[in-house]
Amino acid sequence: MKKFIQKIIKMSNTNTTSNVSNITIVRALVYLKTLNSRIEKARRDCVLITHKMGKEPAKASVTEDKYQKIITLIENRKRVKAAIVLSNANTVVNVNGKQYTIAEAIERKSSIDFEKTLLTEMKQQLSNETMIVENANMRVQKQLDKLLEVSFQNGQKNSPEEMKTFSDNYTASNKAELVDPLKLAEKINKLENDIIQFESEVDLALSESNAKTMISVDLTE
Repeated sequence: MKKFIQKIIKMSNTNTTSNVSNITIVRALVYLKTLNSRIEKARRDCVLITHKMGKEPAKASVTEDKYQKIITLIENRKRVKAAIVLSNANTVVNVNGKQYTIAEAIERKSSIDFEKTLLTEMKQQLSNETMIVENANMRVQKQLDKLLEVSFQNGQKNSPEEMKTFSDNYTASNKAELVDPLKLAEKINKLENDIIQFESEVDLALSESNAKTMISVDLTE
């Protein structure tokens, strides 16, 4: 794939002159948008085929120059885009203490909603299960209090130590508790901080890199 992209960048058109341009990624991205607009305008303005009736002149003029202009613009766009892609695959930036290629940083930025969705699910499950456990233990405590009250009303005389032993055993046998081998709260905190730090730094890291990274593109005229 890399050799294919490099081949596109270095291609020359025997019917046109070439012009090697050394530009920053920032300028290349702006130029790419300009090419998009120029290609669309050239397509709209270009007559590729027409017709005529009898001896009347053709309805419009079909010229090779206008067609070739579109081809040249498309070719230049391919070369600029390929040069950007190749640069992004090899240029490394630091975001929140981690090394990313530009391509990796852009991909994580565009797909970070998957991480945010996972974070939301982790928080929701932790909250739900914590609430279930807390409510269940409140019921256990109420049941224990009722048992102790009944015992007292029935005149049973138990020592404080006996009552504590009974209470501890009852609670241990009936209480609810979280089953949390993942230590989910810690993972939530780690992932949330990672997302926040990445999003706060990635745009600046990309902008700084794009402003100083140079690419060489062989454009046709």
